[in-house]
Amino acid sequence: MTDNGGLRSPASQTTLIVNPATPTSGTALYRIHAGGDQVTTSLGPFAADRYASGGTTFTTDQPIAGTQDDALYQTERYGNAFSYAFPVSRGQQYQVVLHFAEVYATQAGQRVFDVAAEGNKVLDNYDIYSKVGAYTATTERFTVTVADDELNLDFSSLASEGGVDNAKVSAIEIYALGTTTPTAVLRLNAGSGQLTTSVGTFAADQYAAGGSVFSTDQAIAGTEDDALYQTERYGRFTYNLPVPNGQYTVKLHFAELYWNSTGQRVFDVAAEGRTVLNTYDIVKKVGPLTATIETFPVTVNDGQLTLAFTPGTGGVDQPKVSAIEVLEVAPTTVLRLKAGGDALNTSFGRFAADQFFAGGSDFATDQPIAGTEDDALYQTERYGNFVYSLPVPNGPYTVKLHFAELYWSAPGQRLFDVAAEGASVLRAYDIVKKVGPLTATTETFPVTVNDGVLSLAFAPGAAGVDQPKVSAIEVLSADQALPAVAARSSASPWQPFLWPNRRSTATKSNSFPTHLPMAASPSSCPLLFRVKSPTPWSLHWARL
Repeated sequence: MTDNGGLRSPASQTTLIVNPATPTSGTALYRIHAGGDQVTTSLGPFAADRYASGGTTFTTDQPIAGTQDDALYQTERYGNAFSYAFPVSRGQQYQVVLHFAEVYATQAGQRVFDVAAEGNKVLDNYDIYSKVGAYTATTERFTVTVADDELNLDFSSLASEGGVDNAKVSAIEIYALGTTTPTAVLRLNAGSGQLTTSVGTFAADQYAAGGSVFSTDQAIAGTEDDALYQTERYGRFTYNLPVPNGQYTVKLHFAELYWNSTGQRVFDVAAEGRTVLNTYDIVKKVGPLTATIETFPVTVNDGQLTLAFTPGTGGVDQPKVSAIEVLEVAPTTVLRLKAGGDALNTSFGRFAADQFFAGGSDFATDQPIAGTEDDALYQTERYGNFVYSLPVPNGPYTVKLHFAELYWSAPGQRLFDVAAEGASVLRAYDIVKKVGPLTATTETFPVTVNDGVLSLAFAPGAAGVDQPKVSAIEVLSADQALPAVAARSSASPWQPFLWPNRRSTATKSNSFPTHLPMAASPSSCPLLFRVKSPTPWSLHWARL
């Protein structure tokens, strides 16, 4: 901002500080301080520079205008051509925020460069000085969809493309915006048979107790899927939907097929005992013979999602529903590390090379690993007395630790503890006792980070034997992703399946172990078993 006819001089300048807005949605997966060490800012902590290839670093102590976080813009990575490759989940959409300040050029045209994301140019002949002048913070943001397991950013100042001097960047932020279509765990066509619609296939009505069914051939407004809304279950009824424990989004589909005035049908709906619709009146909301949807979150802790439709205290006539969807609230991967090994692509995403650790040693084997299709993930380990300090934005996370016993063959030969953010999450943990040797298993737990660093400490503990170990680490932004339940095509109830407790000596060629890692790709797992839990039986979700 200038006055005095647009002239730039100390006497005529007015300082305007603009704090870049944090995205309204999405999780900050990465904040990287290009060319510098970790720094705490008003936006949160930025980790030390990493994931870069090529380029050189530079630092100044000059003050930076347009920001209260001078230190973030006083360093840079620069060069004629350099790149960053961030491990991410394939198929997801991300927002990238690039932070710049010109700390070298003194006039427009002295630094001109391009930036490409996933091979597509997002900044063309970019000139920081031309935009904001020298020693002034500015940001550029854009959205990108990643098809593989790396988000690639390429910085170049090639003369053939109009480049001058060197490309540069001061800091990088990457936010996960998630997938545009959530995974459907279960879809039911209430009151009728299986139906294919524009949003997917709805299974025949099932899992219901009570109520009656009704259908019409009247046209339904507000939808291209009339048939989905032309049937219903009505009366006082309950759906008990078998789903793995976790967080879900429930969508209820309605259309009033019988009444045509407000107040003629009023009812309540409860999910897991909590009222989600109170004195609900379809006609009051949208009128008769018109499609509408109600959406709400729900958490399941007992393997069954209960939806109860009742008249309630203000009820008139009978409750009803046309269709039900249960959608998976999938977590976003914040960080995946392959302990003791190099970067690796797996069936459920890319794991970065081992880093952020202090202490311990690494070990590898070529022995096959049971209970997984990703043997290589479990064939390496970090072992000893060690700590991982993972740079993540403050907030709640789910941590998933991957283990396989590569050395010992009997229970009691390796016992250790694990603490997350100072709180014990595994005590006297014995991998062989749980699943046997050379068999994959995982442990999952929630953790909240308040200081920008997620600390995972592996120690022998009071009952320790030999040395702690881990094969891989995942940090997720929400509750652990769980396998989707494939709806049965008939209305028969989903039957439990029992499996005895025992130490598994299974190999991949003859059977599966008692404990299996969660399926990474629910859509590829059409058959699931539910395993009951009273001793001497165990409750598991197994994929065959």
